[in-house]
Amino acid sequence: MKKLLKSVLVVFLFSFMIMPEISNAEKIQNIDIGLKFGATAVSSANFKTTGLAINDSQSSKYLTANGSFTAKPVVKIYVDETPFTSFSDVQPSGGDFVFAKDINTYYKASLENKYKNEYANVVGIYDNQQSLFLTLDANSNLFLSSSDFSTFEIFGRKYRGALKLLNQNSKLTIINHVDLEEYLYGVLPSEVYPSWNIEALKAQAVAARSYAYSNYNKYIANGFNLTDDTRSQVYKGYSNENKNTNKAVDDTRGIIGTYGGSVAQMIYNSSSGGQTLSAKDAWGTEIPYLVSQVDPYSLNNDYSNWSFIMSRQDIEKALKDKGKDIGMLNSITIDETSLDGGYVLKITFSGSKRSATFTKDAIRGILGNGKLKSLFFKINGTQSATTYPQEFVALGKYLDSISKNKPSADQVAGESFIFMGSGYGHGVGMSQYGTQEMAKKGYKYNQILEFYYPGIKLEIAE
Repeated sequence: MKKLLKSVLVVFLFSFMIMPEISNAEKIQNIDIGLKFGATAVSSANFKTTGLAINDSQSSKYLTANGSFTAKPVVKIYVDETPFTSFSDVQPSGGDFVFAKDINTYYKASLENKYKNEYANVVGIYDNQQSLFLTLDANSNLFLSSSDFSTFEIFGRKYRGALKLLNQNSKLTIINHVDLEEYLYGVLPSEVYPSWNIEALKAQAVAARSYAYSNYNKYIANGFNLTDDTRSQVYKGYSNENKNTNKAVDDTRGIIGTYGGSVAQMIYNSSSGGQTLSAKDAWGTEIPYLVSQVDPYSLNNDYSNWSFIMSRQDIEKALKDKGKDIGMLNSITIDETSLDGGYVLKITFSGSKRSATFTKDAIRGILGNGKLKSLFFKINGTQSATTYPQEFVALGKYLDSISKNKPSADQVAGESFIFMGSGYGHGVGMSQYGTQEMAKKGYKYNQILEFYYPGIKLEIAE
């Protein structure tokens, strides 16, 4: 999801409040956020704590006062057969180290073949002298944290909660295990502006919480729940927290959106540009509360209107860079738009060698550098790369004229092409800039959410 807009949450005051309808839903206490994984997995990671503790889902045990460590994948270790119930009881020597099987079971271990049992693909923890002193079983559900349960630091950022490390294909997957509400502390200021109206912030808090609930198992095959980037929700941990967004999370603690007894997919975007896009048009799945509707609250922001011009040659190069060598560009055809909103759902670039067709959300990336900020756009061809037609000047009026679906293809040709559009993002669900405008007009967070997600209920997960 994209940072650019604020949303709204409720403050539980008795005056000037329209309270949401409240019922019950099952509560999620903790969430695992993937910080590094897959292509971004690392060969080592330095981290800092205030002391070091080892944890599982039930308890915690103190390990050492040393606060600077390095984690590395270890291919194989050899483990003694005698178990100990605490880290301090093991007392390894002669190059040995501790192997933690679980929070209550520890062994002497070595990199040399001197003990009977073998364990592969473990995680090694090295002290500030780069001496290996602890290894973690690959199949355990163990976390490392500061011994006082304050923050830890990794990759230049501080995080609440604990650090989970996985050895996957001899690289480290780095995970932040954190309380879900504290996770939201790190999401909101990364997704919206903390200076915005508190009602907009509270709407964003409910939407972000609901997104976390409804997508909780999206990355479970990778060993965690959600990513820390735009594939899920942008999350920058404790280092990015702000008192205003923290208050929005606290004031709406546990509140989620539901529809038909299930957690709602409260998807959001930066700005709709004045018209939202339905989930059916965007992704082919009909969701009753993610519908196309006029959004008058997203017409006056930084992304209400945008435009750029590209020469035929620049478009040819952009397509070639994407692996689509069409030769000389002859024309661009908008083959399909959304039923109500004028969003481009299918576009074809016809060239001297071949044609290249793109559909739905794949369209936004075809010209590179974030040029197409949304799919709510129109194209005009011209014979000059420097002369802008009148439609380019009167952008708002021009877009109004194409806001309804056309049954036939819209084809343009020329030496240069003018792209004129509105909005930023996929256009589905809540417009973040729209929430700010609604909040400024006096709407409460629940009213904002009910506008962008018609038919949802607000419930407390507990």
